[in-house]
Amino acid sequence: AAGDKDGNIGLWRVDNEDAGVSQEDGDGSEDGVLFYKPHGSYVCHLKWGRGGLGGKLITAAYDGVVRALDVQGGEQCFKELFVTDDEDEFSGCDVSADGRTIHLVDNHGNYHVVDARSGKLASAAVQLHEKKINTVHLEPGAERTIATSCGDQTVCVWDVRKTGKGAKPLSRLQHSKSCQAAYFSPDGKGSLLTTCYDDLLRVWRPKGGAIDEDPKSALKIKHNNQTGRWVLPFRAVWTPGSDGAVIGSMKREVEVFDAAKGTLAAKLSDAERMTAIASRFAVHPTRNIIAAGTASGRIHIYR
Repeated sequence: AAGDKDGNIGLWRVDNEDAGVSQEDGDGSEDGVLFYKPHGSYVCHLKWGRGGLGGKLITAAYDGVVRALDVQGGEQCFKELFVTDDEDEFSGCDVSADGRTIHLVDNHGNYHVVDARSGKLASAAVQLHEKKINTVHLEPGAERTIATSCGDQTVCVWDVRKTGKGAKPLSRLQHSKSCQAAYFSPDGKGSLLTTCYDDLLRVWRPKGGAIDEDPKSALKIKHNNQTGRWVLPFRAVWTPGSDGAVIGSMKREVEVFDAAKGTLAAKLSDAERMTAIASRFAVHPTRNIIAAGTASGRIHIYR
């Protein structure tokens, strides 16, 4: 699944086998692709739900709406899970493993917690940053903390049980420029991968139950993150084994770095097919598959 800045979402059955169906007799999906337009502006989040939202594609956008597409149920429509009353522009989203709670952040630094069953706020929104929050991510496992990346040059880790008015972060990780992403490692050990405009990827490790705030303690990986005006900022993501970081390159390549040593482990490219810069990635949780999205509207699969 992939979304764009106009609110469109596409679903692609990568290993489609309907090549024998003629275009006249089919429903338009013979190439394995289905198109929808559930939102009116930039889609900031796509995630396959689990628990109570299992089998559903959860989407959020700048139009202040969270929706779900029930793929397994056969309903070809997106249903509203939550609609803001305050014209909030959602810039990031994550959903709990049980599918009951939706965590949202917006362009004004606010944090919203939504009860997915009732479609209402579980508590009043609170401002965590003074600038736009780019990403929010629940720590896998106990899901007691979230990480937020922000244009204020910080990445903060928060206790989800203590995010009311006047909340203070468990860890404030200072960077030298705007932070575009912060993701916990999928192994549940609490490591944090951040992407910053200072041309560095950083791997922060926990110390004494919290992320070590000392900038010198973080593993630093040099990388050109200056994507310019026309390409979305890079956001490095973890490999499923939490041993690598996947990110795009201004040379139209996909780069994989060793998360323990910081060295370049692999380069993936296809000069004939991937002619644009890939800035968004999804990594298969159990198979060696990377999906790379480009500003040209294409998704490229590397196996």
